[in-house]
Amino acid sequence: MKDINDTMKKAGRKIAYHELWMPDGSIVKLGVATVVDGVVADVQPLKGEMPMTEWRGGTAQIKKDENGHLVLYEGDTIVY
Repeated sequence: MKDINDTMKKAGRKIAYHELWMPDGSIVKLGVATVVDGVVADVQPLKGEMPMTEWRGGTAQIKKDENGHLVLYEGDTIVY
């Protein structure tokens, strides 16, 4: 039987916040970031109850790393 965490990692983790601060300075209010293998693959507005979405609340930042990949941070801590 497959481990549920392995399945979620392949599909990506959807994490919702009150605010997502984007690299260009814009802010997505009530945003959902999808993280796959430590990289932000998608950002979208929260649309009601979204299945398999973790609500973290608060604020998160999306920053580019040294390779140009988008990475999700809460304060100075990388999320997943």
